[in-house]
Amino acid sequence: MATPIRSRVLGAYRELLKAQRTTFAGDSLQLKNAKTFTRSKFLEQKDVTDPAELEKLVKVAQQSATIVRRNIVQGVKKTQEDDTYVLKLDENKEINSNDTIKQRGKGQPAQRVKLEAPTRCCSAG
Repeated sequence: MATPIRSRVLGAYRELLKAQRTTFAGDSLQLKNAKTFTRSKFLEQKDVTDPAELEKLVKVAQQSATIVRRNIVQGVKKTQEDDTYVLKLDENKEINSNDTIKQRGKGQPAQRVKLEAPTRCCSAG
């Protein structure tokens, strides 16, 4: 692996781990699982040498970090006595309203797409 791309791969790996640490702070089990999963996925690709493929993988890792940072939230039990949960939100989380989706869909039926006839599998009789 060339030095510039190697530093980009390691940077994307660190960025993803940092996003996980921030998102799953206080949840050691989820943090451990996320780190283990990320490590295994990176190790699966350790023998890739094609620069274009490596760039694609770096981009996927960076996008994954963005999703973890902006879109994943955790619920934490408010008290031990009841089953009420509170979402852990920070300034990076995207909070959107469904109002525009509701307005756009008023009076408009779902679009139907005509599909081709299904092809049969070799084992289908």
